Amino acid sequence: MMRRFDGRGLVLLLVLLLAGPARADSQAPALSATDTVRQATRELYAALEKNRARVDKDPHLLHELVERSLLPYTDLRTMSRWVLGRYWRSASEDQRRRFEDEFRRLLVRTYGTAIQQAELSDIRYLPERPGTRDDRRVVRTEVKRKGQPPLPIDYYLHRVDGRWLLYDVRIEGVSLITNYRSSFASAIADKGLDAVIRELAERNRDGAGSG
Repeated sequence: MMRRFDGRGLVLLLVLLLAGPARADSQAPALSATDTVRQATRELYAALEKNRARVDKDPHLLHELVERSLLPYTDLRTMSRWVLGRYWRSASEDQRRRFEDEFRRLLVRTYGTAIQQAELSDIRYLPERPGTRDDRRVVRTEVKRKGQPPLPIDYYLHRVDGRWLLYDVRIEGVSLITNYRSSFASAIADKGLDAVIRELAERNRDGAGSG
């Protein structure tokens, strides 16, 4: 079973993941991974605030906002591949595509409503760390919590075609990818990949109207 992250962490877990990238400008200097996270986060909060009244009335609008922002900034193919682990290698391209599509919907559905509760002022940025390769970075943050120690949330990004893309998030050292991989691996071993994709699609449809 997936470990349940701290509720405050769930609120902010995909702030970066659900934020769109800065608009391309060939004259603008390349942003660091941390500055990219910071700018994307500010832009997302601005979009949410602008559409707050409409979103409060219709959660589908929030899902649409998240959907439009999710794809450009996230390396979903890499995330899906790592989540499936060894099952990715044996999956057909059609299975990979269907799983990636439903995994995207899962992220949108799970975090769409929770992200509204986050406060920009709660986020503190720590010094950026190099990743395991030259094209990877770890953007470290702490989230203030009332009556509790700050919650560490680290964003793992790699550079693809000159842009920083998110491929994992860790809360208190626990990886989003690792949690999903454990959950899906158990289900796939028991039922098979096609059955798991169908069940995930059904859950996504059933929860489409909820936050």
